[in-house]
Amino acid sequence: MQRFFPLALLVVSSILFAQTELAYLKKSDDQALIQTTLQPSSIIGLSERDTYILVASLEEGSLQLFENSNGTLIPKLEFPMSIGKEGFGKEIEGDKKTPVGVYRITSFLNDEQLDDFYGRAAYPLNYPNAWDLLQNRTGSGIWLHAMPEGVTSRPALDSDGCIVINNEQIEMLSPYLDVGRTRIVLTDKSDWLPTEQIQIQREELESHIKNWQEAWESLQDQPYLAFYSDDYNNLKHDKASWDKYKKRVNGSKKFIDVNISDLAIFSYPGADNIVMTEFYQSYVSNNYRSKGWKKQLWKKEGDSWKIIYEAGG
Repeated sequence: MQRFFPLALLVVSSILFAQTELAYLKKSDDQALIQTTLQPSSIIGLSERDTYILVASLEEGSLQLFENSNGTLIPKLEFPMSIGKEGFGKEIEGDKKTPVGVYRITSFLNDEQLDDFYGRAAYPLNYPNAWDLLQNRTGSGIWLHAMPEGVTSRPALDSDGCIVINNEQIEMLSPYLDVGRTRIVLTDKSDWLPTEQIQIQREELESHIKNWQEAWESLQDQPYLAFYSDDYNNLKHDKASWDKYKKRVNGSKKFIDVNISDLAIFSYPGADNIVMTEFYQSYVSNNYRSKGWKKQLWKKEGDSWKIIYEAGG
């Protein structure tokens, strides 16, 4: 016997199916939109060679790997993590807190080099960095590492300050980590900004860096040294001794040529109006030449940015 469904039932079924499909498509579109229009606020710009970067949202307990795709950061992996027993905001050695800041992975230790406590892999970080030293922060031995065999999770607050994920997760992460280059941003809170707003910040700061470079090359002391804050301190020179040193050095030059590449810019987490820049610098003058990495810390003072720290390495 042939059966017929009421027309109303067919209409309702069609509407429900259409609504479900639209909701799925909207969710997919929203995810794509978030990935392309919102970016982590701490990362203002990366070099093309910075293929991947880690962001640890300490408040949320989340570790994310982002891929740098032509300046747009695309989420690739995300894991729950464990941090210091006393939370974050490390200040002194032994406080069992995870630091807030921007760090590089400095080395790799495999399971044969590690006690079982650290799992199959560990990646030491360069804590304390320049900003930490300027803040008189102490301590050492901050790592990204795994867990003992057979352990797949730990409480959110359970380390002595390290970032901890399990063995399977660190093995998934390892192919994307470039020792000596990959950075990890340890941020106190997860903030996102529209890509267009970050682009404006990047262009403003790139302009300041370009102007600083040209002032240096001009061999004119006043416009060059005006880029440095009265609070300047590179752990060797304060502003007065820096001015004296640079006037002496630049006074011996007939020309200076500076080339900057691999520029990365970060809005420093946990600090107000502080930006960290890192770039590869090629310097040539009539009597000296050098190549190497340089780091600067810039501070917003009124309507302008001033350098408060500068050093190689």
